Amino acid sequence: VLLQQPGTARSTKKKIFADRATYNKIFKRTQDKLTIVDILKLSFYYDEYVKTANLNENASNVAKNGKFSILAIIGFLIKNDRKLLDLSLSVEKGEWVSDVTSDNLEGELFDPNRPDDFLKALYSLFNQLIQSLSTLYISRGELESSVTNFFKTDKKYHSIILDHIKSRIILDDYEYEIIKGKMDKIFR
Repeated sequence: VLLQQPGTARSTKKKIFADRATYNKIFKRTQDKLTIVDILKLSFYYDEYVKTANLNENASNVAKNGKFSILAIIGFLIKNDRKLLDLSLSVEKGEWVSDVTSDNLEGELFDPNRPDDFLKALYSLFNQLIQSLSTLYISRGELESSVTNFFKTDKKYHSIILDHIKSRIILDDYEYEIIKGKMDKIFR
């Protein structure tokens, strides 16, 4: 969520502890307790949603294999909402990777004054992102060998998944209004 590297978090746990630079980036940084607590809550709510959601087979595979990417996308959307990103940077040239991965998200993520029924909006947000990624995965056809591999690398997350989120949700006024309406009921 913070460092926008869901592929590393999901697939290369050994690298996290074996590679000094990666380890330092994650563990030798100033930790914001409020942010970490809210990320743990977000992860818990996601797991609860996936347990109870009535998803088709493809969406269910995306939900299970794409957990870290979906949580990272929510972090990306929060960063965008807080004006911590420059969306004019080029995805194709990789210009925006350092901007996206900047460790600049801090403070509470959840709005302390959120309504009692915020989980309805959060579960709807999870579902919308799962369905969007499911459609993206299917549209890539032969380019993807499996759902598991689709979520395996940070490079694919930055160049394909976030580009999809940017172009199909953030830059689409209608879609963004729907997402923003949900996020405003949940996040600060």
